[in-house]
Amino acid sequence: MLDTQIDDTGRNDAETKRYRALFISDIHLGTKACQAEAFLDFLRCHEAPKIYLVGDIVDFWRIRRGIYWPQAHNDVLQKLLRKVRKGSELIFIPGNHDEAMREYCGSNFGRSEGRADRPGLRRARERPSGHGDPSP
Repeated sequence: MLDTQIDDTGRNDAETKRYRALFISDIHLGTKACQAEAFLDFLRCHEAPKIYLVGDIVDFWRIRRGIYWPQAHNDVLQKLLRKVRKGSELIFIPGNHDEAMREYCGSNFGRSEGRADRPGLRRARERPSGHGDPSP
């Protein structure tokens, strides 16, 4: 028997796609070009235990020139926080447009955290032990 429970958005479990991780970038909340409603639809029907926000989620460059923040942009943040409350781990890696958030990197907000570096890039720069210069 297929379990088709209805979630808080009116979608049933059969319509929800589940993944091990979601990687999201370049949402640019705070701009008129942001497609917050489309992103909300995406979040409503995609689930993962880990959600990586990989840069330029909030566009502070644009916000400095004048605030544009409609309700849909708040709704995106609320939806992400709701996913955290329901058990998803949220990992935020700031990009250049949201570099103001770097000061919060290393902070833990429940099951979410900010990271100052991109681990995959850091590993790519490391030299294998015993090769080349011994200094880090």
